[in-house]
Amino acid sequence: MIGIREAQKEDLDSIAIMEKEIFSDPYSKEVLDSGLENEFETIAVALDESGNVLGYVIFQDVAHEGELLRIAVKNEARKNGVGEMLLHYMVEELHSKNTDVIFLEVRASNEPALNMYEKNEFQIMGTRKGYYKNPVEDAVIMKRG
Repeated sequence: MIGIREAQKEDLDSIAIMEKEIFSDPYSKEVLDSGLENEFETIAVALDESGNVLGYVIFQDVAHEGELLRIAVKNEARKNGVGEMLLHYMVEELHSKNTDVIFLEVRASNEPALNMYEKNEFQIMGTRKGYYKNPVEDAVIMKRG
């Protein structure tokens, strides 16, 4: 059984390791730590039965507009619905704060993520040319609500 809860300081090492493994521009542990202290930002983790971090989501809510900043799942836990569980958690948390509009950016080549977002009512709004670095790639801007 997979559980989701808000991240705690002891989760940051696992999250930082995943950042380095998954993203070409990883957040540092200091940036992650400041996210825990930021009243507008939420970090939540998906845990297995043993309490191991399988994935995480980082999002913010400013002036009733939500933004997905990061979502990541360990390679060995992918294709098991963990990403969608984290996405649903974010949507429910934002809805509980009367935030119904959510934005995100995703690499144009990230087909699994694009498919998951579209399946969960996000619509493509446009692109940002050359937004990502290492490698340089366009970002697809998506919106729900």
